[in-house]
Amino acid sequence: MEGLELRLIFHGGVFPVLRLDNLRLAVSKTLSGNRRKEQDRFIAFRSHYLFRSSFTSLGIQGAHEKGGVENEVGRFRRRWLTPVPQAESWEDLNAYLRRCCITDLDRKLPGHSMTVGEAKTMEQGLLKPLPAERFELAEISKPTVDSKARIRVKTNFYSVPASLAGREVSVRVNPMSLEVSYGSRIVAVHERLHVKNDEHLLLDHYLEVLSGEAGGVPRLACA
Repeated sequence: MEGLELRLIFHGGVFPVLRLDNLRLAVSKTLSGNRRKEQDRFIAFRSHYLFRSSFTSLGIQGAHEKGGVENEVGRFRRRWLTPVPQAESWEDLNAYLRRCCITDLDRKLPGHSMTVGEAKTMEQGLLKPLPAERFELAEISKPTVDSKARIRVKTNFYSVPASLAGREVSVRVNPMSLEVSYGSRIVAVHERLHVKNDEHLLLDHYLEVLSGEAGGVPRLACA
């Protein structure tokens, strides 16, 4: 959904209809014909941006319905992602991809006299305006801290201050990070892990425990 949102912002408006593959984000169940049961969060997302959804057919028939998209993905990969670009962070990579998209606006498609950017400007008036506020992408969960001062979010573990063991905390799960709060106080911030059954533990969350353990962190004498 973040990718869809950034694309709408890049175009400066909302397309009345978005044609989509049958991605799990959007579709919870395939019904007869072209009917689909959509995921609740996706319904909330498209209701926020006020577009209608249309889904391709299943299997090889659906692949033939989006040949232009597949060809464009291949062109973009060969032009901008070969060799694989190096980036220090997700933010840097997204900035690079945005620069690539902006450069591509000067491109002319075979048989067309206008550039992609000129066609984009001409079609701007056909788009619905963006809403005043962006969609709330964060998911909220309320896990209980285990005896190792960890919480389980999705398929991974993240540390919180050891004093919260056994307590319920609130977690805002963003696409690239998660924020843990207890009461009205933020107690931990982590980068999202994207490999299953991994863990991200911060030493600061265990200093209170280690300082009381023999052979743990030595106490510092103050002069």
